[in-house]
Amino acid sequence: MALSDLGLDYEPRRRAAQQQRAATLAQNELTRFLAKQRGTRQMSELDRGMSRGVEGVASAYGKRGLRNSGIMGEGLGEYARNWQMNRNDMMQALADKLNELNLSDVQANASYEDVAAELELQKQRDILATASSLAGMRPFLGG
Repeated sequence: MALSDLGLDYEPRRRAAQQQRAATLAQNELTRFLAKQRGTRQMSELDRGMSRGVEGVASAYGKRGLRNSGIMGEGLGEYARNWQMNRNDMMQALADKLNELNLSDVQANASYEDVAAELELQKQRDILATASSLAGMRPFLGG
């Protein structure tokens, strides 16, 4: 008769919960790594585009004879503001993703702790029930 048939499968159930937690944490770590890598690459591309774009905007104003005008300053300022807003949006999206993964880590750990505590409580209940049953047999065993 297997221990699971008796309801005494505490350790396999604890190990299964532990493996689930480990798998979730590993998956989150990989996703975290890839998100950071992707975010860094996207911001680098945006920064390179900003450099090329400023040169293009400046030369376009120069061709029109507006190089030293307030119009060029306003145009470059708007271009820089748009670039900064896009960069801030990318940084916020990355921070949100990392926070989401951190929350998932906390939830995986909490879930494991809940399962482990529930298993420990069940084990204690089973021990008490067995002890009570054995104590009830004492008169029949000559004790």
